[in-house]
Amino acid sequence: MRRPIETTVDFGKLLDIYVVLFFLVAQIMAKLQFHQSPTKPIYLGGAFVVVGGFDHDFLETLISFLYRLSGWSRNSTT
Repeated sequence: MRRPIETTVDFGKLLDIYVVLFFLVAQIMAKLQFHQSPTKPIYLGGAFVVVGGFDHDFLETLISFLYRLSGWSRNSTT
């Protein structure tokens, strides 16, 4: 019987990145192939998609970096 492959990739993070890249590529293709410029609602929605997709990774990385820089432990109870 095969054992499942163990991986350190978080599926939620991977999905966030996929959604952001899909949105960006779709807008680029709409502009280049179909000569359609995004409307203001698409720009606003796209901003939410991009910020929502990258904020989790960026904030988690920033917080981890700051904790390592300060020497504190995130799991400290004091």
